[in-house]
Amino acid sequence: MKNILDGIRIDQVKPIVDINFPDNVTTAAINTFNGLTAIVTSAVLEETSYSTFKFQYAEPSSTENEKSSTEETEKEKLDVKKQVANLNEKTSG
Repeated sequence: MKNILDGIRIDQVKPIVDINFPDNVTTAAINTFNGLTAIVTSAVLEETSYSTFKFQYAEPSSTENEKSSTEETEKEKLDVKKQVANLNEKTSG
């Protein structure tokens, strides 16, 4: 996730209530191996590109080679869920 969103420059920030997104938006969902998903919705308004960011946790699909649920994997889930909450807090509003 870090590398994907690393080059994003954010300026001309407006509260979401001040932006009326049109019907023709572009939405991308970026899924990571640990269950973090970033949903980026973008549109061009007044010759400027605007985007919203929402983050969520989805249980990663498991394979036969992955270890079963352990205390370590439960801690990793909690860490990702905390990261989701932190990212949503930073990008809301």
